[in-house]
Amino acid sequence: MLACPDRSIFCGTNSSLVPSGGPVPWETYDGAFVLRSVKLVADGALGSEGAAMHEPYAGREEEGWRGLLLIDEARLGPLVSNWVEHGWQVVRPS
Repeated sequence: MLACPDRSIFCGTNSSLVPSGGPVPWETYDGAFVLRSVKLVADGALGSEGAAMHEPYAGREEEGWRGLLLIDEARLGPLVSNWVEHGWQVVRPS
């Protein structure tokens, strides 16, 4: 897996290789390096009530808990645009 030093900016070639512990998904049978997409994680998980929501979570209305936003909304659009402009496919976790 390639990782940017700061996850909320476009790092392009300024990235580092992070061991994934599994097979290398970007290597073809002839040894060519192929990497076409970047995965952005902008919020937490739904099960732990960390996913960013428009309305507070049920049962937590009083405290107004709406989850975690890991990348500021104002920076997310330009971040995605920058990756796309540089030829990357941006994917979201499902």
